[in-house]
Amino acid sequence: MTGHIKSDLEQVKEIYENENKTKDERIKQLEELNIQYNNYLDSLPFGSPVKDIIIRSDFGYRKDPFTKLSSFHYGVDLHTSYREPIISSGNGKVVWSSWLSGYGYCVQIKHPLGYKSLYGHLDQINVKVDQNVSKGDTIGLAGTTGRSTSVHLHYEIILNGNRINPNKYLQYFKVEMLVDSLKI
Repeated sequence: MTGHIKSDLEQVKEIYENENKTKDERIKQLEELNIQYNNYLDSLPFGSPVKDIIIRSDFGYRKDPFTKLSSFHYGVDLHTSYREPIISSGNGKVVWSSWLSGYGYCVQIKHPLGYKSLYGHLDQINVKVDQNVSKGDTIGLAGTTGRSTSVHLHYEIILNGNRINPNKYLQYFKVEMLVDSLKI
């Protein structure tokens, strides 16, 4: 990844320093590069699948609500209202859209770089397998299907087949927001 970032930075530098182009031409090239970069970021599961991020149960060991024994929770449970829209956290292709054991009605989306996002306990599924979805598309409605004690969204991030803590992926920003905050 470092090599990819370095080549992007070198490309920005080349555009910026190219004296054979007018300032307007260089700005247009930089804007196009920024659009490509943001489209790429939008394809990764960076962001929240729900309107407000309120974590009801975190990733990691917890007391299982059914067995009362300690067990590992492979995602986060996010507070939702019944039938609240659940949105895709990134562009991708739907690889699962059906009932899945303890998850109830569930959607799984494949993203680039080995990422997948999983949305469980849905009341309704709005997408089909092999369908392409965009970041922000409604993929289903929140519910309490499967092994669930109340309405919520069970959300997982899977990287190269391993479930990872989704907490750091719930917050998302655009490059423009970072630049604006730095007042460059």
